[in-house]
Amino acid sequence: MALREMAGQVVAVEPFGYEQLQHLGLPVYRGLDELPPTLLFDGAVMVEVLEHLRDPHDLLRGLQLRLKPGGWLLLTTPNPRGLAAMLRRDRWGSASNAGHILFYAASTLTRLLCDHGFTDIKQTRWLLRFPNVSPVRAVIQSGLQLFHLGGGLRFLAFKA
Repeated sequence: MALREMAGQVVAVEPFGYEQLQHLGLPVYRGLDELPPTLLFDGAVMVEVLEHLRDPHDLLRGLQLRLKPGGWLLLTTPNPRGLAAMLRRDRWGSASNAGHILFYAASTLTRLLCDHGFTDIKQTRWLLRFPNVSPVRAVIQSGLQLFHLGGGLRFLAFKA
């Protein structure tokens, strides 16, 4: 809803939360293949999706086709090279989620986006502040994010 308030028109593609988004009044589709063929976007947000896909190529190809020239993609996915993942290994929360199929290192994700025609690919360093944590923990969490050792990868990429 924040995107709608800030950016104007928002269209959702969500196979699992379809009814909830529809109830909120958003135009929603279950898949990219359901979108009207002439509908193009200035940008796309893909939050915690790639790790659920056996083969991300169709989705990335479809997104590339749906973005206007210069359009952007903001993508997040769990970080398998984050400190928690390295320390906890198979007990890492994301690794123990049965729906998570593949994890991507930052270099692999960069190459994947590049292979699908995205340019100016940047791993972002937007520091997220977590509520209700001690000042010491807040500093640790900020440091982990700053050095890309936090729990998630965040990328911004553009269509040529």
